[in-house]
Amino acid sequence: MLYLVSFDEQQYSRRIQSFRPEQLRYIIEFDASLSGAGILWYERLDDGTEVTIGGSAVDLRSFEFGSDSSFQNTAEYIGCTLGLTGLALLGIKDVDIEIRGDSVAALTWAETERPRGELVTNASMVFTLLVINFGLDIKKSVHISGEDNWRCDKLSRLSESQEGLREALMGMELGTTRIVNLQDNCHVQKLLSSCSPKRCLNGEQKFLDFWGEIRGALEEMSREVIDNSIVFTINC
Repeated sequence: MLYLVSFDEQQYSRRIQSFRPEQLRYIIEFDASLSGAGILWYERLDDGTEVTIGGSAVDLRSFEFGSDSSFQNTAEYIGCTLGLTGLALLGIKDVDIEIRGDSVAALTWAETERPRGELVTNASMVFTLLVINFGLDIKKSVHISGEDNWRCDKLSRLSESQEGLREALMGMELGTTRIVNLQDNCHVQKLLSSCSPKRCLNGEQKFLDFWGEIRGALEEMSREVIDNSIVFTINC
């Protein structure tokens, strides 16, 4: 590098100002209960104000967590993973991201990319391939209280209340927010099912098949993102 800089300083060097940390433009706010996940996506403008660019609610009852609190951190981490998935569906890739939530464990696992425990192993593989495939890098995590995270908390419990997503967003004064339909996208559902902590991967072939399923779902999802206008009408 020293040789290259001396050979062509303009091409192989950076201005000292370029090392200043930049304001993170995209934010994922999430929460999860044992029955569902709620996500809101924000874009931070140049003046620092935040604009909501999407909202979603996903039913997690297929995992059959029931009332077993040992799955709570796993559910929260899955919620964060769904947040990354939705950002990719919005056509946003190769960016640094801020995440917000009230689960210290999920925030730490996502920011450091070091999840702990067997219950989160499968979801971590989906998470890893997501960030690699779409160039999404979590640079900052912000812990907010459960009280301040009430919007995503409410969205995460829609499967319990049967309240419509649009109606819920209107109650939060976010009625014009774009709905990111993760629930009805077949490729997202494949990724979601891959997150199940109850799926056994004993044996090399099972692991390879599992890895291939995730890669296949991500490749199909990438093709759909090419035309961002169809993202919100996909129903496989």
